[in-house]
Amino acid sequence: MSRSLGQLNYIRIWHDNSGLGSDASWYLKYILIRDLQTMKTNYFICEKWLAVEKDSGEVMNKFKFKKKKNLIFY
Repeated sequence: MSRSLGQLNYIRIWHDNSGLGSDASWYLKYILIRDLQTMKTNYFICEKWLAVEKDSGEVMNKFKFKKKKNLIFY
């Protein structure tokens, strides 16, 4: 990509729920996106199931950007 991504406020992620049985379920812990033009890393802490049979029963969700100073990695 030849230009910066700019300020990221949120990310929307989904999947098509394909797969057999529990293989269709995703547990999404976090997403890191690095802008290769600025080398800035954007952190999205998710900690959520994207699955029809678990949690909220949704396979799509929107996650807000978290500033690095507010993160605790374990």
